[in-house]
Amino acid sequence: MKKITIIAASIAVASLTLALSGCENEKGGKQKKNVEFTSVIDRHATRAAIDNFETGGKIGVYMLAQGAESFDDQSKVLASNAPYVYKGGSRFDKGPGQPTLYFPEENTVDFVAYYPWSADVVDAGHKYAIDVTRQVDFLYSDEATGKSATDSPVQLKFHHKLAKLKFALTDTEGVSLEGISARITGMNTTATFDLETGVMGEASTIAEIPVTLDVAEGAAASMHAIVLPGTYASFEIVFTLANGQTARKIIENKTYAADYQYTCVMTFSPSPVQIKIVSDGIEEWGGGGSETVDPIVKTPVPAAAPAITLDRSDESFNGVAKNSDIALSGSITTDGQLATVKITTTTLAGESTDKNLAVTADNNSDFPIAETIPADETLAGITITATDINGKETVKEIKVCVGYKYYRVMASGNGSDNYETETYCFFSASLGTTLGYTAYTLENADKVDVAFATWSSNGQMCILSICSSDLGNKCNHPTYGTKSWIDPAPSTTVYLRTAQNITRSTFDGATISDILAETAPTTAGSRVMLANGGNMDTPADQAIVYTTKIGGATKRVLLAYDEFEEAKPNASASTFWIKVKVEL
Repeated sequence: MKKITIIAASIAVASLTLALSGCENEKGGKQKKNVEFTSVIDRHATRAAIDNFETGGKIGVYMLAQGAESFDDQSKVLASNAPYVYKGGSRFDKGPGQPTLYFPEENTVDFVAYYPWSADVVDAGHKYAIDVTRQVDFLYSDEATGKSATDSPVQLKFHHKLAKLKFALTDTEGVSLEGISARITGMNTTATFDLETGVMGEASTIAEIPVTLDVAEGAAASMHAIVLPGTYASFEIVFTLANGQTARKIIENKTYAADYQYTCVMTFSPSPVQIKIVSDGIEEWGGGGSETVDPIVKTPVPAAAPAITLDRSDESFNGVAKNSDIALSGSITTDGQLATVKITTTTLAGESTDKNLAVTADNNSDFPIAETIPADETLAGITITATDINGKETVKEIKVCVGYKYYRVMASGNGSDNYETETYCFFSASLGTTLGYTAYTLENADKVDVAFATWSSNGQMCILSICSSDLGNKCNHPTYGTKSWIDPAPSTTVYLRTAQNITRSTFDGATISDILAETAPTTAGSRVMLANGGNMDTPADQAIVYTTKIGGATKRVLLAYDEFEEAKPNASASTFWIKVKVEL
């Protein structure tokens, strides 16, 4: 991502001392501690922020005793909207006629302060009227709580409750921008700020906002405007050159937060007249010095991570036709703005390929996904990674099976839990009787190919065909026999064998071509051992292959033992999982 370095104005930090009285006082022979403050703005403490207070300007101070429930609680409010005048440097004096404030001898006090002071806030219910057409900053502090004489001087931490927009312009043809002016239209300009709760009220009154020219030297100019925090669908900034020539730029879908400043770097072309936004950036309102910003406005308010929505289900990727095209479509939405979108394809061998999609100003909040991915038989997964400009990331991983369907099946003494609703072709031997499998009705014939059972005093877990004579040793239902499987005609049998080239350890990487390359068993064989370790948690490194009728067509099936969870003392009732690949 291209980086652009801009110079931030050193305007928002201060370390000031406010003396609410000149000295300690003595009353009744006992000294009382007068209240003093230090002040910082936006967590910084440099001399630069002194410029935020104009000489002669006033702050308003509320001093609240412990337990004060409101600014109107006269028994608890020790000072209400007391004005203190900035005298320059680090000096604040109490306003004319204001009493000296002292810490109480017991209990603690809280302080709330704001700037600039207004005589009308008490009658207005302690609500401050803000009008950004006047371009006056508004500062607020309510963090100095639970203070006593031992905490003096108390630090007041002021925060900007408005947002600041900065415009850095360069004329592409070298024409002087000296004398340029600007105004913003289409923004709300008034609101009330509740000093008691610290909450900004609803904005209103769309009006023209003047933009202040900070400096103009030759073909470059810097300007700024103070605006109400909020989300703006659109507004317009109008620039006027010294010769009367104007240029307009509509800015859409922006969110501005209090206590932050946003810098928009622009190029200005006078012939024909046009403005182009080169980059946007964000920083805390203060600090000064150089700031490297990303070429997209960052949303400072908390926002949810990007949401990825596809037009097809994850299950639809389980069983994709070989050599077809996978249509990957959908959208990525975010409350903020996207920075990057990446599509990663992964093969069965673990190799990955990344593709970065183009994020622009037109699609960075509602990004369309429209990709076509070839369904090569080695494709194993697709990953979509969406990252917004605040670093929040959402990752969607999709398992892809090309030429086959994949299942991970749990089996136990009670068989597969969902055998009644799924077409899994497996059951445990003890489930045979429960299924009511009969040679006459064959009501479960479309559900079962092979069975699992234990041998050697529960020391081995094996798989066998339901037509195998071995099954009779494990399932004593009188209707079991070698002709119990009929699909589509009597005497059709399902034979299985150990795969020749695929093992349990290579199962996951086996392609459909690998599966079809296995020799299909044509005669009945004995059972195939899956695990042999006394407690059955030592799987044999082998896979099992067989063919069966699915939907009237002969299909190849590959399976392997996956995990085991032993049940003691009856190991035959243990839970285990197999993983299966079934040809499409």
